[in-house]
Parts: sequence; structure tokens; C-alpha cells
Amino acid sequence: MANGYFQTDIRADGSYVILFPATEGGQPIKFEELEKYLISNKMTEYKKIDLKQACDAVQESGKASMMRVGQPLPYKIREEMLVFLSENKMTLTVRFYPPSVKGETMDPDEIVRSIQANGIKYGIDNVAIREYVSNRRYCTDLVFAQGKAPVNGHDAKVEYFFNTNTSLKPAMNEDGTVDYKNLDNISHVQEGQLLARITPEDPGTPGVDLFANVIKPPQVKTRKLNTGNNIRMSEDGLEIYSTVMGHANLVGGQVFVSDIYEIPADVDNSTGDVKYSGNVHVKGNVKTGFSITTEGDIIVDGVVEGASLKAGGQIILKRGVQGMQKAVLEAGGNICAKFIEGATVTSGGYIETESIMHSTVVARTEINVAGQKGFITGGRIQAGSKISAKKIGSPMGANTLIDVGMSPEAKERYNSLKSEIVSLTGELNKAYPILQTFMEKIKAGENLPAKNMLYVKQLAAQTKDMEQKIKERKAEFEQLDAEMSLNLNAAVEVRGVIYPGVEINIANSKTITDSERSFCKFVSDGADVVVKNL
Repeated sequence: MANGYFQTDIRADGSYVILFPATEGGQPIKFEELEKYLISNKMTEYKKIDLKQACDAVQESGKASMMRVGQPLPYKIREEMLVFLSENKMTLTVRFYPPSVKGETMDPDEIVRSIQANGIKYGIDNVAIREYVSNRRYCTDLVFAQGKAPVNGHDAKVEYFFNTNTSLKPAMNEDGTVDYKNLDNISHVQEGQLLARITPEDPGTPGVDLFANVIKPPQVKTRKLNTGNNIRMSEDGLEIYSTVMGHANLVGGQVFVSDIYEIPADVDNSTGDVKYSGNVHVKGNVKTGFSITTEGDIIVDGVVEGASLKAGGQIILKRGVQGMQKAVLEAGGNICAKFIEGATVTSGGYIETESIMHSTVVARTEINVAGQKGFITGGRIQAGSKISAKKIGSPMGANTLIDVGMSPEAKERYNSLKSEIVSLTGELNKAYPILQTFMEKIKAGENLPAKNMLYVKQLAAQTKDMEQKIKERKAEFEQLDAEMSLNLNAAVEVRGVIYPGVEINIANSKTITDSERSFCKFVSDGADVVVKNL
């Protein structure tokens, strides 16, 4: 492919222009360009229309033609190079016109000097220049100098691996009602969990224009990971990890991790049910119908209504529970509440409160009802070692049941476990020597019959199963054994008055108070419940 072009021929009888057609899809001669060239070289003795028709005829025929355009010049015309600079000063384009017949051409050095004369200091393409000199193309735009464009960088980016857009928008139930209980508003994280990773900014690469001016790429934004409590940063500073089991929040671009989930107001429709692995602190109340489930502690500053609280640790109610016979509290540890009313309460440790009314309350160790009121009225109160209160029962005869010591069911389980451990241990001691004998034969390289090998595998599996069963039963037995030791000193202490009609069970002994008594202690002497003065 070649563009159409023109060449002058200076003869004795005049100056001529030779017109060459374009080939293989090249651009035809531009008449305006030809006319401008002739005028600049003082060749003006022609009719424009004739010259225009000659250009068209050349392109149509595909054959070169010649036309007189002026008086003979006293010199030959040299090859000419026009220079065009892009507006952004990044690209230099040249366009060559051929010398007149037998005129001089430009060599590579001259071309370079001509380019440099225009102030170009950077990006001259010597390869392109040499290529042109070896294969000259006229009336064609050629790029002989190119600046280096800047390479844009990118801003630093942070990727978060926890929920940063917690939505409190409730889902719809199948019946079309709004489900305010199951709101996903806690970003739970595990200890050692990756919280965020930063991809550092790339400042980019500066460019250079044809005049050797440095072109800076657009400025990028930097980011950094700020660490707080319960967060560990990687050595390269690009990742942060949680050091606790808890929850993560993104506040103002900074990650915070806490093992205490703080609810600033009530647990209600705005929060839904709360499920958390760490500690939960409720600044308000826990409304009826909602629940809190956690592996840690639960602290409630307000009142617990007909709600459900389940904690792996302690439950601390700074006011108390007014449960309307709907509240259920269950703690692996201790429970402390100002008052307990209309609730079912179970503690893996002790229970401390100022009053218990019409509730079912169970503690593994003891229940202490103290404070100014210190009364127990109505319901069933059970503890492993001791129940202590100022007042128990009611002058109105409220049905009140007091249990202390290990229950008959627990005792039966205690004895059953003891027998199972002895039996399993005996079987295991019989299996060990047999298994050891076979294993020694195998280690010695003795080939055992297939049926013996099958027996060895079965015996090994049975041994492993017995070992696991013994381990599990011993753990349960040891817990019951600890409770049994508490049972030896089981007692009900009355630091004020106990009213008639209160049923007291201590281990296997039972009594019902038939009169009002003060400052006394109920204990078991083996068969009966006896009363002693404090």
C-alpha cells in the first residue's frame, strides 16, 4: 500500500510535476497539498482546473502522468520534510515530499538534526528513520518521535473479611408478618481470623514528553490498616487478625474488635435475638419474646421480661427478672440478680439475689437470698449445698418447695457410673495382654492367619471404644462426686422467719413446716430433717 504522491522535474523548457497514483488502498493525491507545495516552490503557471483533472485522471487510470507547472528553476529541489507536533507534545509526525528529479535526499543524520531543531529532545525513533531512508514513502504521515506516556497507578485498596454492611432490615415471615427477631446485626469473628487485607497503592510511572518534560501520573490515595485492641498486624503490615473471639465493627475506616457486645438500649425489635460468642452487655431491658445466647457472660442493666437468656458464663442482672412465667435463664456459671419473679432459672454455680417470687430456681452449689428483703415466696428452689434467706414462704400460705442436696436421681446415676467404670476397666485389662501378644508377633514379622488379623483389628477397635467410654464416664462421675461432697453439709438457713406450709427436702429426707420459726437451720440427720438454731 502506498499513497499517491508528486515529484517535480526541472527541465530547460520549464518546471514539471509528475503525478503518481496511490496503490493497494493508499490515499490519492491531495490537491490542496499539491497546490500548496507548488506555490511554495514558485511554480504557478497552470490552471487549477487542469491540475485537478490531471490528479483525478491519474487515480482513475492508475498510471503516472506529467504536467508543466512553471518556468524552469535555476536549482534542483531537495527532499522536504514537514514536522507536525501533537497538542499534548507526545507525538511528532513527519511528512516527506520527494526531491525533484536528480535532486538531493535527506540522510538519517540530517533528518535527526531537523527534528532536534524543533526542540525535540526525547523519543526520536532512529529505527523508524532508518526504515524510511531504506524505503521512502512520500505524502505519508510517519511517526518519528514518541513521548513516553505516564502509567497510571491505583489507589490502595482494603478488602474486609467480615460483614461491614450489617443490615437491620428485617425479613418477612411466611405468613407475611415481619420477623424482628432474626436480625443479622453482629459480625462474629473467631480468634485468629483474618479481618482485613490491604493492597498497597501503586504510584504509577512518570512519563516524558518530546521536550523531555516529566509528566507525573495522577496522584493516588494511600491507605493503612489501623490496629486497636484485640487486633494483630502481620509483619508486612498488610493484614490484620483478631486475637479474640468476638465481633468486629468498621467505624470511620478503622476496624474495632471486641469480645464484649454492647447493646446501648433494649433488646427488642431493633436488635432481634442476640447470638454471640463473647460477653454481652445490655444497657437497657430485654423485652418479652426475645433471647440472648452467648458462650460468655450476660450483663443486663435493666429488667429482663418474659425473655430467654442462655450464657456459657455468668448472668448478672443489675435490676432483675420480671418474667411473667415466661422468662428462662440458664447459666454455666453464677447468676446474680436484684430480684427473680415469675421465671425459670438454672445456674451451674451459685445464685445471689434479694428476692425470689413464684419461680423455679436451681443452682448447682448454693442460693443466697440476701439484701433488705431477702425473701423466697412460692415456687420451687433447689441447690446442691445450701439455701439461705431472711424469709421463706408466706403468711398467706404460698406453695413453696425447698430442695437441697443431691437428688435421688443423681445418686442413682452416681452409683451406676461407678459400676460401669469398674466393669469397663476390668474388660479393658483383659483385652490389653491379648492385644499386646498379637502386636508383638506382627512386629516380629510373623504372618498371622487372616481370621487372626481380623480379630486383632476388631479387638483394637473395641479397646479404643472402651477407653473413650471410661474417659467420658469418669468425667461425669467426678462432677457428681464433687456434688456429693457438697451434699454432706446440705442445709437450709433462715436468717429471719420461715412460715408454716413450706416443704423442705434435704437429700432423701423431707419435712413440712407446721409453725413459724425464726433464725434456724434445717439439716438432715440421715432419715429426718431436723431444725437447729443459728
